[in-house]
Amino acid sequence: MPFPLTGYIASWRADYINVSNSLWSLGSYLQNAGNALKVENFVAAGDNLDNAKDSAHAAAMAFQLGGSNIYDNMYDALHWIDVNWPSGGEEYELTMEKILEAMWDADKLRNFHFINYIDAMRASIWNVEIYETHLAEWYRHFSE
Repeated sequence: MPFPLTGYIASWRADYINVSNSLWSLGSYLQNAGNALKVENFVAAGDNLDNAKDSAHAAAMAFQLGGSNIYDNMYDALHWIDVNWPSGGEEYELTMEKILEAMWDADKLRNFHFINYIDAMRASIWNVEIYETHLAEWYRHFSE
């Protein structure tokens, strides 16, 4: 992918990781608060609930506030795609003729491997074995 888009996507992914970590911490703090309440340790429960609040705020801020946030990074990535998307050109239509042209332009080894993959798929569908003599007959015309 082009460099600017890669950077936007990397920032976007980092923001999602931050949200995930904040939500994970939120769950841990709530669990700790619950355990502290069970043994009537209200100071520890209060501290854990306070930390849970901070984690919830951090997760919420990652969506629209702060220097790097999911909303801005998503917008930047999609805006870059919108601005840089090729337009005004001819639509590409994939035809059998274009596939065959690409195959004839490729080196013979690549064609050989491609046809082996197709034969292997066909053999698995037909549930038959392909023998070396069978391949030799089929690929004789490639040896020219």
